[in-house]
Amino acid sequence: MHFCSVVTGAGDGIGKAYSFELAKRGLNIVMISRTLEKLQKVATEIEQATGRNVKIIQADFTKDYIYENIEESLQGLEIGILVNNVGMLHNPLPCRFLNGADSDEKLINCNIISVTKAFVCTFSKALQAEYKAKGIIIQVVAPYAVSTPMTMYQKPNLITKTAEEFVRESLIYVTVGEETFGCLAHEILACILQLIPLWVFHSDRLQEVFLNAFSTYLKRNWKRP
Repeated sequence: MHFCSVVTGAGDGIGKAYSFELAKRGLNIVMISRTLEKLQKVATEIEQATGRNVKIIQADFTKDYIYENIEESLQGLEIGILVNNVGMLHNPLPCRFLNGADSDEKLINCNIISVTKAFVCTFSKALQAEYKAKGIIIQVVAPYAVSTPMTMYQKPNLITKTAEEFVRESLIYVTVGEETFGCLAHEILACILQLIPLWVFHSDRLQEVFLNAFSTYLKRNWKRP
């Protein structure tokens, strides 16, 4: 397989959209995700639609023993882009950490350990010098602002993007700087939020309002594909 992109969490949602979009732009794809059937289905769709080669690696990022197998499976590949999209929500609705489901270890493995391990497993020491010269890491953090299975398919609007919209815009903005918010609407929203003092965000009153109002909004906008 020639020059390629590695996409984690590629079975659906944003990861699937990145896999398709990067393949359309001429890259071969390595898809890593938990559900083999989803990976096989998406891989076939990408190969038929774009003519690019797709390699799949089954891995459950809530476990901590998967990285040796991932590293072995990537040996010999010329990797230019890593899209680290794997992640999970503490709860479908915003809540205080101690009020959520008791899944601390899975959350840490999936949302934190995967970020640090992905670089090591994807770009081995033999490739690090080459990667530093031309490689790109896209770390995706957009839980409620993109309509995906994880967000119960929130209805798209000016702020909430479809996975395909978000990915197309993010690949335009990825060259703007070391850190972006993915798309223009999210950049504007972030600029507005950054004007609010942290003590306001941390106040108990605002947090209660946020938890109640935002949860109501999310439930009202849930839909099924």
